[in-house]
Amino acid sequence: MRQQIGGVAFGPLTFNDESFAIALARNAFAAWSRDPGRTIAAMLRQRGLIAEIAKTGDERLGFFVVSTRRLGRPFGPLEDPVTAHLDAIAVVPRAMGRGVGATLLERAEERARAQGAVVMSLTTAIGNKRAQRLFARRGFLRTIKSPSAYANDEDAYELFKPL
Repeated sequence: MRQQIGGVAFGPLTFNDESFAIALARNAFAAWSRDPGRTIAAMLRQRGLIAEIAKTGDERLGFFVVSTRRLGRPFGPLEDPVTAHLDAIAVVPRAMGRGVGATLLERAEERARAQGAVVMSLTTAIGNKRAQRLFARRGFLRTIKSPSAYANDEDAYELFKPL
């Protein structure tokens, strides 16, 4: 593990962590995805992602996946800004309510900024109140509502935060 925030150590999500991430995704995202394990597995095989795992000691607590991209054009005063998208974030049930999600999100933002990102966006289900509270506390703002964004036909909020 490379860095610690609030007693939680972070490091790259490696091949050895993939089965943990897939199992956690199946649990965390089952209400919104037809096959969350397969979705996360495919996501982790993409190049250029930032994927990290959080641990205390040997106990895995959660993970996040962030993708970044250059816009390839000017946006306002920025010549060629980098944007980040939080593709996934999940915490094991036994660690919920202990600040692990906030710590994961803080680290995801930090890693995105290190890649030059000036903004982070994400999508969350309207019914996922716990995630919405976390994102609001961390300064994310709702932009639009996306109808039927998930496999269960649930609407979603698109959120963003300047970094």
